[in-house]
Amino acid sequence: MIERIPSLVGVRSEKTDIYVLANKAREAILGIDWHDIVGKAVAKILPAALGANARSRYNPALLSTRD
Repeated sequence: MIERIPSLVGVRSEKTDIYVLANKAREAILGIDWHDIVGKAVAKILPAALGANARSRYNPALLSTRD
């Protein structure tokens, strides 16, 4: 079902900020295979500035634990 959603869908672990799920739209728009998304944090996939921005919007407490 999630694969058919035309919008970006990504599910991340609240504790680790690591993607556990990504749909085909996320793959297509970012140009990154889902195998290269799942199991990684936002900052490891997207440019550093964008990754920090995304992390701060969703879970500011994680900013202090990121490398």
